[in-house]
Formats: sequence, C-alpha cells, structure tokens
Amino acid sequence: MGDRLLAEIITPDVIAISPDAPAREGLEIMRRRGISCLVVTDAGRPVGIVTERNVLWAAAHRGGDFADRPVRDLMSSPVVTVGEDTVLVEAYHLLSQKRLRHLVMVDAAGQVKGVLTQSDLVQRLGYDSLSEIKRVSEIMTREVVTAGGNITVREAVGRMADRSISCLIVARDGRPA
Repeated sequence: MGDRLLAEIITPDVIAISPDAPAREGLEIMRRRGISCLVVTDAGRPVGIVTERNVLWAAAHRGGDFADRPVRDLMSSPVVTVGEDTVLVEAYHLLSQKRLRHLVMVDAAGQVKGVLTQSDLVQRLGYDSLSEIKRVSEIMTREVVTAGGNITVREAVGRMADRSISCLIVARDGRPA
C-alpha cells in the first residue's frame, strides 16, 4: 500500500486562493467546505498555504482585524511540494521529518495538482502500516500545555499560538479534566 504513487490517490479538487484575496474570503471557504487548508496560488503555481494553524496564530497575534488583511499576510511560504511520482511512504516521512500536516503535489511544470493531508495519508496507509513505521514516543508532543477551565478562549488560543500547538489540556488539580 505504501508504494502507491500520490498521483494515484490524491483528489484533484484543489481549493486555491489568490495571495491578494482578503483572508476573510479564505476563512469562509475553509469553513463552508470543511477543509483544513487552502493552497495560495499565482498562475496555478503554489506560493503559499493557509492552514488552521496560520489562522490560529493570526487570531492570537494580529488582532481582530486579521481577517481583513490579504491572504499573503497569513500564509506560510514557501509551501512544501512533492512531485506526482512521490510514493505514499516518502510523503509520510517528509510530513514527519518537517512536522507538517499538508503537502502540495505539483506536476512537472510546477502547477498544483492536489493536496495531501496527514489525515488522508493515515486513511490511505492505514493505522497498521503507520504503527510499524514509528513509535508513539517518536511522534508525541513532549511539552504538555495545560490550562484551567476558567481561562478565556482568547487566552487559550494565545497559548496555543505562542507554542505552535493545536491543542491544550484542560486540567483540574493536575489531572486532565
């Protein structure tokens, strides 16, 4: 299963946005489509990517008007790309090595052809295949960030953004609540 090419499994329905579009437009697309990222393109070539992590960071650090700024102010750039001849196991190792959740697949001309998410990869490789590749201790987050249940969402988002993490544990008396 892991020796299959990405080009064989990636859905070619790429949701892209211009770097000049308002971030609010991108956020609405992500919400409406239920997707975790948008590829930022210029003439079909990827110039960046906007992920939920970018949105979280912007919400915590750029103030309430971050959604009125252009997408280019939120995106990560350069975007990590792979070719159509990349095999699934190689993609998994690249995601792990670079601590990413998204890879953009491009053709020989550099045009976007698809997006592979970490969730897609787990579905395709299966949990059994992945369990043979890594141990939990190799992929776990070593810094456990906790918060009391009485902090505001803004404070929680700020802590998560400051540490580039996607979750924190609500704790009572030192135990997960």
